[in-house]
Amino acid sequence: MVVNILSSPLLLDLLYDILNINLTPEGMALKMFISTIVVIFPILLLMYLANQKYASLFLQKGRLKLGLFIGIFSFIGCWVFVLLSIASGNFPTTIFYAENLSLKRVTPWIPWISIITLLNGIREELWFRGVFLKRYESLLGSKPANVLQAIVFSLYHVGASYTPEIIGLLVITLGLGLIFGYLMQKTDSLLASVLFHAAMDIFPFIGILSTTL
Repeated sequence: MVVNILSSPLLLDLLYDILNINLTPEGMALKMFISTIVVIFPILLLMYLANQKYASLFLQKGRLKLGLFIGIFSFIGCWVFVLLSIASGNFPTTIFYAENLSLKRVTPWIPWISIITLLNGIREELWFRGVFLKRYESLLGSKPANVLQAIVFSLYHVGASYTPEIIGLLVITLGLGLIFGYLMQKTDSLLASVLFHAAMDIFPFIGILSTTL
């Protein structure tokens, strides 16, 4: 409840206006940093005050080598795929409202989109799965818990404005939610799911930057 209030678009937009954050890749990265802090700080503080272990949020090494392999491979691999698709003119522009894409235009965005997607991966993985997945598991079991969190995660995207294909987006995010949850359960850590999530977010953020800058 606290996180939902603090992270509401109205409050965040008011804060961005007060800070006079410019509409640049750097500014968008700063906005995502603020949004991430607003989400994760109350969660960690409440866990600390409740004397709960952070491991219950999957904030632990877990199967570190497996998590790093999956995460790094997917993140780098997705960037390679995206850049090749832009170079060949096959980026899915109709799905993500992307326009005027070229390697010359997109290349300077790479570090900023990487930062933005990694921050968003941390924020959403902790929020949607770290906080709830183990609690769902204790009530429903492993597989039903994963399905439930994926449904909640998918429905969160109902109001997305960066694509005209809302139904398609809901189907995609449902599938991705299942994968993110499975990776978290398999590796017993946030790491793999955060990096894989960041990789998948490269596509929409390419579109968002291309239409707002």
